[in-house]
Amino acid sequence: MKGAHKHIGQSRGKGRAAKCWWTNEVAEAVKTRRDARKKAANSSVGEDVSAWRRAERACKKLIRSQKARTWREFMSYIDQDTDLGRVRNSLSGQRSAPRKIPPLFEKSTTPDGLDETTVLTKDTDKAEAFARGYAAS
Repeated sequence: MKGAHKHIGQSRGKGRAAKCWWTNEVAEAVKTRRDARKKAANSSVGEDVSAWRRAERACKKLIRSQKARTWREFMSYIDQDTDLGRVRNSLSGQRSAPRKIPPLFEKSTTPDGLDETTVLTKDTDKAEAFARGYAAS
């Protein structure tokens, strides 16, 4: 077996997928939360438990805000020219729809030959715009 591993090698696995919302700030908050939890588990002081709960709340709040920020940035780059396959692949891992989706800007040409941009704010209008773009490609 050693000879096979030497010549063929061994897979290391895929590991965890990177999270686009994970930042150094989030990593520090998670480390602080983990340290506070360990200290609270090994302590009988009520203040340690309170500190852990505060760290837990702060960490959840930061992660929620980072996810929302990343979602807003992602949606701000989507327009009629965006590859719909990329959008579908990005959204396939989502468990639920975001609370508030930014407006979508649809470019079109009037019968006079002028370029026109329409701001779409309703989800149904955005879905219809994506369907038109998908049908055209």
